[in-house]
Amino acid sequence: MSLQANKYLVISPVRDEEAYLRFTIESMIHQTIRPAEWIIVISLVLGIGTRYGAVLGLLFVVIATVTAHRWWGYPQAVQLMQYTFLVKNLAAAGGLILLFATGPGKISLDEKLKG
Repeated sequence: MSLQANKYLVISPVRDEEAYLRFTIESMIHQTIRPAEWIIVISLVLGIGTRYGAVLGLLFVVIATVTAHRWWGYPQAVQLMQYTFLVKNLAAAGGLILLFATGPGKISLDEKLKG
């Protein structure tokens, strides 16, 4: 059995990224998808309990944004990247609020089960 080295390509939009490169790679390697994330994804993609999935997704995005993307607390070199993630999460939250307000579409399982 031969050992093969893992190779990663990291594109970083910040200056002086050498100081954060090890942290970035370790963060990427240790990312996992939690069961709550799977429940949200399956709910929204298949349209099963769409409004509940939208509320769970909104809670997840709000908690992730508040805990992880406090851009003002990061060094200047990574503030722009964290601010971009913050704005991305705000856009996702807006989409989840819209989905909650409008409900599932015609081809969702929620609509099929209504009859």
